[in-house]
Amino acid sequence: MSFTIETGTGFAFLNEFTIDSKKFPEMPLRSVGVRKKLVFSIYGVAYYDDNAAFDIITRDAIVESNSNKLFILKMYRNLSTDKVLNGLLSSLHDRFKDPESSDIFLAALQKAIEKHFHKFLYKDELLIFIQKDKTNLSQVYFYKKQEENQYEEIINFRGCEDFVQALLGCYFDKNTVSPTLVKKIWTV
Repeated sequence: MSFTIETGTGFAFLNEFTIDSKKFPEMPLRSVGVRKKLVFSIYGVAYYDDNAAFDIITRDAIVESNSNKLFILKMYRNLSTDKVLNGLLSSLHDRFKDPESSDIFLAALQKAIEKHFHKFLYKDELLIFIQKDKTNLSQVYFYKKQEENQYEEIINFRGCEDFVQALLGCYFDKNTVSPTLVKKIWTV
């Protein structure tokens, strides 16, 4: 297995995500980055995408594509669930086209994360997997890493295009939490 090191955290991420083929398709690593708050690294992030044309299409085309997308967030420090949730929910809420509709999704996400993460510990992993179903509706799955190559689904959403756009915006818009990720992805 080969890895790429995210330099802000020192975390190694697989160059090919080939874990648990029943839940996830094989996907190549497209970029890594770090989420910072002031000068402190909060988590390393890896982005995987199985779009064969990834290197030659635009950012908007990637966001709109039917490709499978996977984010792995690996915690760099111990944090309370409240701190992680406040940052995530705030970032998502601000990116919904209709902020009022965000309340249902974000309340469900908050409840699921609080149930499964009593505290975020160093090297805890949260996976966010996005795929389109046969009817072209987006499905978003959140997983918690249990042990090596074992992931527990904590919540999923179906037919939630506004939620998907908000989620992708957290990493792909000009106000992204991870400039390294965007810079590496959008140098084409």
